[in-house]
Amino acid sequence: MGAVEEWLGSLQAESRALLRPYVERAKALVPDAEEGVSYAMPALLYRGRGLVALAVTKGGYSVYPFSGVVVGSLMAEHPGWDHTKGAIHFTAERPLPGELFDELVRRAKGDVDRRLNRRR
Repeated sequence: MGAVEEWLGSLQAESRALLRPYVERAKALVPDAEEGVSYAMPALLYRGRGLVALAVTKGGYSVYPFSGVVVGSLMAEHPGWDHTKGAIHFTAERPLPGELFDELVRRAKGDVDRRLNRRR
């Protein structure tokens, strides 16, 4: 069992039921993603770098694409979501739409690719 699955298993049933589909969707979108830890959070890693992590917070939930560029560009196109430089926040009552999550994962993958390919 990987770090993300272990973390999901530790959550209360309501949180687990809400977050598991996001994890499964990210794995489907990036089949090369592996479970691990990034910035002390259970995360999906791509090419050894943080791709996406989810967290339970006091106010609900957060998703971290490990890129301020990704968050900034998405929030410019999809205003109305509470966010910080590195995370988008949502609640069980207002979950992150699947299309927005998919775009976040795709852009996070692209960001990792750009950063690593630039170093060659």
